[in-house]
Amino acid sequence: MKPLNPLRLGMTFAGCFLGAGYVSGQELLQFFGVFGAWGWAGLTVALLLICTAGLSLLKLAFTHTGQTPGQLILGRKAPALRGLLTALQLLFLFSVTSVMTAGAGALMEQLAGLRPWLGSLGFTVLLFFAAIHGLENVISIFSLSVPLLTVTSAVCSLIAHFVLAPDAAMDAAVNPLIGGWLTGSVTFASYNLFSAVGILTLLGRRTAGKRTLYKGTLLGILLLFLIAASVLCSLYAYPQIRVAQLPMLALAGAIHPLLSYLYGALLLASMFGTALSCTTALTEQLRWYFPQLDGRRKMLSALLLTSAFAGSLAGFSSLVGTAYPLFGYCSSIFLVCLLWRLAGPLLRVLHNRLLATRRCS
Repeated sequence: MKPLNPLRLGMTFAGCFLGAGYVSGQELLQFFGVFGAWGWAGLTVALLLICTAGLSLLKLAFTHTGQTPGQLILGRKAPALRGLLTALQLLFLFSVTSVMTAGAGALMEQLAGLRPWLGSLGFTVLLFFAAIHGLENVISIFSLSVPLLTVTSAVCSLIAHFVLAPDAAMDAAVNPLIGGWLTGSVTFASYNLFSAVGILTLLGRRTAGKRTLYKGTLLGILLLFLIAASVLCSLYAYPQIRVAQLPMLALAGAIHPLLSYLYGALLLASMFGTALSCTTALTEQLRWYFPQLDGRRKMLSALLLTSAFAGSLAGFSSLVGTAYPLFGYCSSIFLVCLLWRLAGPLLRVLHNRLLATRRCS
């Protein structure tokens, strides 16, 4: 496989975080939109955390190619904590796949009037055939869908501001599991990074050099901000979409039926890419930890996706509002460990210099 250039890395980096909740507006509404102006502060904090920790993880994967994600974060120390984080991460990757599958069912219900379980079943079958080919399919999907999604969400936001006439404002309630804007931003960054650890590890190993890592990460963060800004502006400009399970799809439908199908197709591609990246990371990590599963990708993918389909029957908005905040609090441990790993060498240098200064004095 060819090394990744900054453009493809940036698209894939952004795509790792652009799941059903993010692109549809449901996740951004619950974590940022309900807090008004403070929601923008929360979004900024969350993206700064994702940028710092995501770049650090890519660099660690680039320089330590033979290590598992748990070893990259904690080193070879604390095996019990490393095992706990690994178990939580694998469970969360599975949960994200279930959320994407549920989101596909909700999308097909809104677009074509299909029963949610039927849309989710079709999504699961397609996902299985893509999952058996691994990382290359993930990169190809995100390289196409992310730029198109950026442009389409910006167009919808502009039309919502300057063309559509909003009805009376509809306030969305704050989710008690999320709390305030600051806890929401840390939770949002934590679970998004936690779900992306496996795929970012694979991407770090495919990158040509460290300059590519910096350029690709900055491009990815810029795309994430542009899409999030378009979604949040749309939620404020046309508040009646806040009650929909897929707010941005409802906005596209209010503008023109054809635009709703275009946005729906891009939303489905984003869900598919996220579910595929989680499934790929999940199968790769299970093969790392259980070598006896090597060579059984098809069987493993079928088992995981069948279970994810069963989990998706709980419903899209319920899964986003419950699973994400809970895993966000748990995965905050991961974020602290990763930032500590980064700060550790710097703190040691400062400590040694302080000791040297005291000896001289």
